[in-house]
Amino acid sequence: MLGLTKSAEKKVQKLLDMAEKAKRKGNLGDAIEKFEMASTFRPDDPRIFLKLADLWVKRGIKTEAIAYYRKAAIIYSKDSYYFQAVAVYKQALGLDEERTDIREEMAGLYEKLGLESDAGRERDFISLSKRVTALETITTNVFAAQNGDAKAKEFLKLARNLLSPKSRQKKDA
Repeated sequence: MLGLTKSAEKKVQKLLDMAEKAKRKGNLGDAIEKFEMASTFRPDDPRIFLKLADLWVKRGIKTEAIAYYRKAAIIYSKDSYYFQAVAVYKQALGLDEERTDIREEMAGLYEKLGLESDAGRERDFISLSKRVTALETITTNVFAAQNGDAKAKEFLKLARNLLSPKSRQKKDA
């Protein structure tokens, strides 16, 4: 809103009104288009990004919704509205709870709020998620190696060497 002339502000408000009208009529594509246009004039207005996120949720496109939730949360965080940012990140996690990037951002916000146990919980989730991903990779390669995949066999050989006690002793030295 800062820096807009009264005329430009009226145009933005008209765009927002048109977006809301399109949304009420169920024309989600038109509503998204109008809100996106409005966001170019008000790039620091998290409310517009929240509306866009909600529209993408209604369309069933989670990745777009999460991207807009993140934009809104970043703006709230930048403006030191940490509780609002956390609430928005939680909406994003409601769409994809495995997003460690969002959990990392939440952990940082929890620390700023002095909520160390919540920050620790998010970091524990991230750590566990990385371990699960590593185990899934190894499991996939074990099955592939059993079926004769040469690259998978090479991967497992490398993993075995990295995880061997001798390898760990060299790292500690």
